[in-house]
Amino acid sequence: MILLDTLSAEWLKSISSTLVKVDVSLLEKAVRALFLAEQLKVNNLTFVFKGGTSLLLHLEKPLRFSIDVDIITSDDKAKLIKAMDAVIETGAFTRWEADERRLHKDLPVDHYKFFFKSQFPSPTAENYVLLDVLYQDPLPVWVEEKAMQHPWLKTAGDPVQLTLYTIGGLLGDKLTAFAPTTTGILYTKDRPVEIIKQLFDIGCLYNLVENLTETQTAFQTVAAEELKYRGLDVSAFEVLDDAFQAALTICIRNIKDPNFQHLAKGIHNIKPHIFYRFVIEDATVSAAKVMLLSTLLRQDFKGTLHKYGAAKDVIDWLIPTTDYNRFNKLKKTNPEAFFYIYKTYKHLEPD
Repeated sequence: MILLDTLSAEWLKSISSTLVKVDVSLLEKAVRALFLAEQLKVNNLTFVFKGGTSLLLHLEKPLRFSIDVDIITSDDKAKLIKAMDAVIETGAFTRWEADERRLHKDLPVDHYKFFFKSQFPSPTAENYVLLDVLYQDPLPVWVEEKAMQHPWLKTAGDPVQLTLYTIGGLLGDKLTAFAPTTTGILYTKDRPVEIIKQLFDIGCLYNLVENLTETQTAFQTVAAEELKYRGLDVSAFEVLDDAFQAALTICIRNIKDPNFQHLAKGIHNIKPHIFYRFVIEDATVSAAKVMLLSTLLRQDFKGTLHKYGAAKDVIDWLIPTTDYNRFNKLKKTNPEAFFYIYKTYKHLEPD
């Protein structure tokens, strides 16, 4: 189990010293989010842990901060509240309260804030971690067990086992969240960083997936549920088109396009949440992966996922069509992005 020492200022400072340009207050929230997820399991809540914070348990090397706990539970609210009260008794949090501003009348979801005395900027500062709960029975099947173990955590005894989305399932779920006019974080919500977090995660997850079997199942299921919850009379294919168009917007980089302006703002402002460089060129690579992924899911592709190797692999490739030949220039400036766009073109317009 995670030790309470994990939440101390001394421990957090020691971890932040091993990371590059880290906001230690974000590290504090990320660690407390993991503590919260573990304690919900310890206190007998049945749930699937998903979202960006769960990704920390999948990756050997963390790539970005995620500071919310996103779960799906088949238990009722009474059992959830009992578990949340037990979390408060650990002393890691001072109280919890429902986030009434984020309630959705027609959706089986709840949102809660878990408050704590932050060590940063001072021991008297109050901060909180968000818990997002979706009530669903039965639970998703694209799951696996993972131990609550991470370099950021001090633990003792046998690690607690949590049920997480698989990498493939998480990729499908994330793609529905990167669809900013249908099932995703909408342009109209004015949360560009949240949109780009999904893009960043998709780019990372794509590298870890070999085939799209679980991704397809997860995408189709989650997209159908989101469309129903939102009362949208559109198909899963249209969600794929939505993600494709948002990705294409990034790749085209038309600075007069309001949607590009929105996405570019997110790319710029995501920097404090990410440990490594993620500028427009990197975002273009992730966007090109989204274009290919959307195309492959639409075609129900059953093969091994295409993966970029080296710039020399694309040196003789050329896109002849007018719709996509603008991207030939990326062959020299961003060969990895060109690789995925070229593969998209080949699937859209096979010989």
